[in-house]
Amino acid sequence: MINLYILYFYKLSYNDKKRLFIEQFNKSELINLHFLDISKYTTLELENLINKGTFFILDFDRVFKLKHIFYVFDRYYSNKFFLRLDHDRLHVKTCAKNNIKGLIFYIHKVLKNPSSLIDFVYRRLFKSKINFTYFTSGVLKGKGVRVPSFTFEQSKAFIKDKDMKLYHLFLDQNLPFHRDAKISFKTKIDKNLYYNYLNNFFDQLEAKTGKKVIIALHPRTEHSKYSFKGRESYINKTAELVSKADIIMGHYSTSIHYPIIFNKKLLLLSDPQMKLCERLVHIQGFSEILNIPIIDLSNFDINNIDKHININNYVKYMHEYIIDNNINKDKPIYRFIIEEIYRLSKQNDLP
Repeated sequence: MINLYILYFYKLSYNDKKRLFIEQFNKSELINLHFLDISKYTTLELENLINKGTFFILDFDRVFKLKHIFYVFDRYYSNKFFLRLDHDRLHVKTCAKNNIKGLIFYIHKVLKNPSSLIDFVYRRLFKSKINFTYFTSGVLKGKGVRVPSFTFEQSKAFIKDKDMKLYHLFLDQNLPFHRDAKISFKTKIDKNLYYNYLNNFFDQLEAKTGKKVIIALHPRTEHSKYSFKGRESYINKTAELVSKADIIMGHYSTSIHYPIIFNKKLLLLSDPQMKLCERLVHIQGFSEILNIPIIDLSNFDINNIDKHININNYVKYMHEYIIDNNINKDKPIYRFIIEEIYRLSKQNDLP
């Protein structure tokens, strides 16, 4: 049996646990899984834990906010293997640092959240020292293991329904309350204005098409805070809901992969609150690679929404970010991970 440690320190949603394949690892005859909240460990306890283990899965963006973990990994890196699950890659566009807006944004972000700079520095320092294995979806540049994206894997069960067009669907992103916004963005989203923009658009779309708009809620959500005018809302059912929908609407979420996989019409929505370097730039990333014009919810013509729909670039996006055409599309992601752990174990004569 190979000991595999999954280290985390933030509250995991239902979706987070699925992305970490906890159930599948527990059932594997090759893996002895240890699933640990490391925020409860002192530095000495963490050192003892790392010293005992060999294979570790962790989320660097969040786990490295516990600064003392740097020193532990630095001490024991040479005979440890760190697995990073980047199995839902996005086309990410960042605000250019060589313009004044971009520079001000990054300075403010670092001042607001100094650990983001520490994370940046340590990731680059450790690249040449720690044994990293990346599991990455789409076309992979550099070292790593190519796997299907998590969204692709979740879509398999519903591909039979992809020709259905029962309703329109909004991919909620929890923007007014998202946990990352508290540490990353200067400008908060006014929840009343945000929902007023959305509901006005939904009302007009429903009147034009005769189909209702329903909501696929963000997995980390407080239901009482939402205001979608009583529209049907569901949680942890995004893949299924997209498969049966007509028009899909969203901002810049990973869930935008679903309409691409199911070849559905996609509308990218923004409003004046989404400042360039904070949120709008991420929507622009999708807009540019998919060649889909963004709809400004403060100024739009519902009769011209067809001009904001384009499915022609879906195949290219699928290959580059969701699933490489050259890998086994039927093999589950966790099997790729287990096989790589087993290969590394044999290669390094590990018990």
